[in-house]
Amino acid sequence: MVRYEGDPRKIILSVEQRTKEIGVRKALGASVYSLTILLSKEFTRLVLIAIIPAVAVGWYVADWWLGDFMYRIELNPLLFVGSAFGAIVIAWATVSYQSEKAASSNPVSSLRYE
Repeated sequence: MVRYEGDPRKIILSVEQRTKEIGVRKALGASVYSLTILLSKEFTRLVLIAIIPAVAVGWYVADWWLGDFMYRIELNPLLFVGSAFGAIVIAWATVSYQSEKAASSNPVSSLRYE
């Protein structure tokens, strides 16, 4: 498994590095949908792992900052759930676009230089 640390361009790099693997799977009969799901699982897990500390730190900082105001408001957990959902949707959209682009290409062109 390849480690991804921070840079969103690594999604594209991961798909490019796995182009030969995608080409072999495509030549053996894998569908574009199954290849997209294969690549999406890994990134979904990483995004979910990243959400946990982000929500904890965000809750703490927002609570500390809002505590200094005269008219204090309570934090709504739906704000954090919505942000987490948005992050997952953006990750899925990015991975789906890149993996569909790679899976839709001709497998012969990715395997030609092997």
